[in-house]
Amino acid sequence: QDLTWDFGLIPATGAIGDRVWSDANGNGVQDAGEPGVPGVPVELFRQTPTGPVSAGTTTTDGNGEYLFTGLPAG
Repeated sequence: QDLTWDFGLIPATGAIGDRVWSDANGNGVQDAGEPGVPGVPVELFRQTPTGPVSAGTTTTDGNGEYLFTGLPAG
C-alpha cells in the first residue's frame, strides 16, 4: 500500500537586484538624472562554512539594472 502523497509544494525562492549608476556628482547617492550603466558584470556570493562561493553572475541591462531570481532561502 502506497501512503505517499504529492501535495505539489514548491519551496519559496527569493530575488535580489538593484541598479548600477553613474554617480556624476560623486556624493554616493543615486540622484535624479544620474544614468544607469549598461553592460556591467555583477556577481552574487553566498556564505558557506568554508567561505564565500559564487551564487550566480549576470550583466546589467540597458538601464543599468540587474536581478538574480530563484534564490534559495537563507
